[in-house]
Amino acid sequence: MPNSIATPHPFLDTDAWPVVFLHMPEQVPDEESAGYMAQIAQLYAAQERFVLCMTGADLPHRSPIFMNAYLQWTRDNVSLQRQYCAGAIRIENDEAKRQKYVEWAENWAQSGQAPYAYFVVATSLEAQALAIMLLDRDKP
Repeated sequence: MPNSIATPHPFLDTDAWPVVFLHMPEQVPDEESAGYMAQIAQLYAAQERFVLCMTGADLPHRSPIFMNAYLQWTRDNVSLQRQYCAGAIRIENDEAKRQKYVEWAENWAQSGQAPYAYFVVATSLEAQALAIMLLDRDKP
């Protein structure tokens, strides 16, 4: 028996505001989809600049209700994302996976479709330092 019980990561963690941590689960049960989407809406409803630090799955598998709602929300709210998200930072300690994210981020940036800059780092400490820099560049 393990010495401690693992607790699941929260989907959105705003304890370090304006640095927000998003942990994408491997699956979002259909009955929980609305709650996840409400968290995203609430994040942007604050109408303040923040940086999004991401961990977990790229996108959840076998989560059709969440994925439909999430993709529709991102398409419908590009202006909110541009206005309030100062950047997104993917935290990935695996070198091969990190390189995949770097290539994806470069392609997204070149597409002209990205509502915010997307960065990839190896550690939470790197993400926090970068987040501070992104937020500082917003200051007059």
